[in-house]
Amino acid sequence: MDALTNVKTVQLVAGAHSPAEGKACVMEVVSMLYGEPFSDAPACACPVLSAFARRFNDWLTDEERQLLWPFTLRLGNTCVRRVSAL
Repeated sequence: MDALTNVKTVQLVAGAHSPAEGKACVMEVVSMLYGEPFSDAPACACPVLSAFARRFNDWLTDEERQLLWPFTLRLGNTCVRRVSAL
């Protein structure tokens, strides 16, 4: 079963979780979509954006939190691993 199939059954909730629960925070979903180990701090995402997303995820109500789904794909590949010299 691929990550996208698994993600379709996940409910966005506050706090930390395990994939077996069928619940995840926004950053845990990002880790699933990008094929990384289940984590709220995936290597593919900028640490600053990840920290903001985790806090915002937990601050929202259950209903409001579902509005974060479009951002799960956008948060991946935001990590700049190497900064080029100017």
